[in-house]
Amino acid sequence: MISFNPRGLGLSDPLGRPGPPTFDERLDDAVAVLDALGSDKAALLGFSFMAHVAIDFAVRRPERTRALVLCNGRARWIWAEDYPFGWTPDTVTTATRRVVEPNPADDDPLPFDPAPSAAADPAYLRWWERAGHRRASPAMAAAVLTERTELDMRTLLPSVKAPTLVIQRTDVEMLPVGHGRYLADHIPGAKLVELPGPDIVWFVGDFHPIADEIELFLTEGRRRSARRALATVLFIDVVESTQRAVGMGDKRWTELLETYNEVILREIDRQGGRRISTAGDGFLATFEMPTDAVECAVAIGRAVRGLDIDVRAGVHTGEIEIVGEDVAGIGVHIAARVQSAAAPGEVWASRTVVDLVTGSGLEFEDRGEHELKGVPGRWALYALKSG
Repeated sequence: MISFNPRGLGLSDPLGRPGPPTFDERLDDAVAVLDALGSDKAALLGFSFMAHVAIDFAVRRPERTRALVLCNGRARWIWAEDYPFGWTPDTVTTATRRVVEPNPADDDPLPFDPAPSAAADPAYLRWWERAGHRRASPAMAAAVLTERTELDMRTLLPSVKAPTLVIQRTDVEMLPVGHGRYLADHIPGAKLVELPGPDIVWFVGDFHPIADEIELFLTEGRRRSARRALATVLFIDVVESTQRAVGMGDKRWTELLETYNEVILREIDRQGGRRISTAGDGFLATFEMPTDAVECAVAIGRAVRGLDIDVRAGVHTGEIEIVGEDVAGIGVHIAARVQSAAAPGEVWASRTVVDLVTGSGLEFEDRGEHELKGVPGRWALYALKSG
């Protein structure tokens, strides 16, 4: 999977001039990234607002495009007599003003909610606000929104030659299903899949059906073979990493993370764990024995204190799916949610782990029942007693 911030957005450098990147600049940037990573031909995934960039790339670089996937995309933003699904100019003006100059006292409501499924989730709302501030400056956000209102990709659609999948959630208030149907009707041979859900943000709500459809399309119906196994899953994450990174600066924080990563990998290997993946400052590993996973978490917490880093850990034992070098399944999700619920500096575990380590000398404190996001029921969680 290749992902990068478009020029002027996120961590990419600003343009040094007003206005968003041109289509030529976006195309050149994407080609440069593919060249640097040695990718001759890629499947393009255009989600939401970036669908028009993926369409442009597929048309102008067909030799570099293996397939095209458009999720909650649109060919045009503004209403027209021959395109009745778009926004009115007044709606665009209100949306631009509210996004660029947010004012809690504003009586004029935002004309759409991009993720109504998460509207009551305070953690998600805090993340959304932080992510928006990091995504673009107010000036760049205004320029990009203005540019999108002027886009009309309809003339390019018949020129798409790559196999194309169009996915559209059917209950998105700001995106009538006509957008997706128009794309599928005007891209030769395109497949349309309509899925329930009110969120234009594709990873909010139940995103597994979207991921499944993309996998089936790109593998031509061949799923990777998976085998199930019983394992103990350990998640480790740095506490308040964003604040630390801001306070230290990118260079010092990156150097500290390199040392941190070496420490964690060494402890995982020492306890006989299997390294699975990293995500920024988070680690996922599996173990055959729950005792080894808990002791690994303890050793990591002790080792990184010397780096002035605090971590939280979550451990769960259950069935997982092993797919190549990766793992998946509900057991992995439970371990991730246990880690998210853990207090800073603590190792938390599910009841399964606590029962299995009986007699090992490890002692746990009952931290009550918790709802784990995306996991049915309430789960009893426990914190390891510090010794």
